[in-house]
Amino acid sequence: MEQVQPEEREEAAVEEKPVDLNRVFTEAELDLNTMFPDEETRQFLQEIHRNRRSNRRFLEAFKKDKLWEDDD
Repeated sequence: MEQVQPEEREEAAVEEKPVDLNRVFTEAELDLNTMFPDEETRQFLQEIHRNRRSNRRFLEAFKKDKLWEDDD
């Protein structure tokens, strides 16, 4: 059985399912897929969106009294 490297798996996943920026950025009023036809750029923008969402959740955790469940 041939082993597939992680990079190859990611590339295969990209080929199967292209990024639809209009679904990622639902608040956009323009057709983002037309503005950014390059698939690498679309992937980059999607990754930025994920990172911003993750950072927002992380920062919101500081607003709460407990950061982790086991904190007293």
